[in-house]
Amino acid sequence: MESAYRAAMKRQESETEPPIPLSEFTEQAMRFSMFPVMASTLTNLGFECRQRTPDFRAIARFLGERYKYWTDDIPHPDPFAAPAEQQRAGP
Repeated sequence: MESAYRAAMKRQESETEPPIPLSEFTEQAMRFSMFPVMASTLTNLGFECRQRTPDFRAIARFLGERYKYWTDDIPHPDPFAAPAEQQRAGP
C-alpha cells in the first residue's frame, strides 16, 4: 500500500483522470489533512515524534506557539475566490 501511495504521489496528473468532487473539500477533511502536514513540518524542523499515536493537539499548540504556524502569513491571493478576483488580489 505504501509503495502504491508513493507512486501515485509522484506521477503527473492526466487530463483523463476524473475530477475530485467538490463535496470532498469539507472543513472536516481539510482539518484532518493537517495532521500529516504538521508531522512533516516537525521532521523538516529537525524534530522527531516518538509517539506511536501522535498527540496532534499538542503538536498544533507547539507549532503555533514556537513557530507562529497558525498566525504567521504573507499577503496572497484568496484560493477560494473566483478566478477574476484572484488576479486582482495578487501580492
